[in-house]
Amino acid sequence: MRTARKNALEQTGEPLSWPPFAAQSLAHPGRPGLYRSTVAESTPGGSCQVQMRVDLTAGHRGVRWPLGRFTVGDQQLAVHASPAWWIPERSVSKDAVGEISVSRMIVVHLPDLRWRRVEVVRFGPGSAFADVQIRVPRRRRIVDELRGRGYSVTDRGT
Repeated sequence: MRTARKNALEQTGEPLSWPPFAAQSLAHPGRPGLYRSTVAESTPGGSCQVQMRVDLTAGHRGVRWPLGRFTVGDQQLAVHASPAWWIPERSVSKDAVGEISVSRMIVVHLPDLRWRRVEVVRFGPGSAFADVQIRVPRRRRIVDELRGRGYSVTDRGT
C-alpha cells in the first residue's frame, strides 16, 4: 500500500512535511495540547505574551484545565476563565505584582488513583493577585518563563 509520504519522497526527493497541528501534538506526546502555550504577536505595546491553560483559583471561585488561563507578558500578568462571567479577567502590572512563590506538590485524583506533579504559583500578600493560585504541570517551566521576563520568583521546593 502506497502512502502520500512515500509518493512525495519519490516525486520531489523530499519527505512530506508535518502539518502544523501534528507538530503541536508531538510537543507533549502523552496528552496532546495539554497546557499548550500560544504566543500573540500583535499585543498592545508590541511585546509578546504567552498564554497557558491552567488550573486556576481566584478568591472562592476556581476552574480546572482547560478553562483557566494565565497570561505572562513583559509588562503585566493576567488571569481569566473561559466562561468570563465565572472569573472575569484580572491583570496586574509588573511593578505591582510583588513576590511570586512557586512550590511543588503531587495531586492525587480519586477514585482511580491517578496522580501528577504540579507547580503551585502563589503571589505575595500585598499584591492584587494575593487570592490567586495557579497550578501548572512541572514540564511547563513556569519559573523559567517568569524569570526570563524579569519577575521576582522564589522557588520553594525541589
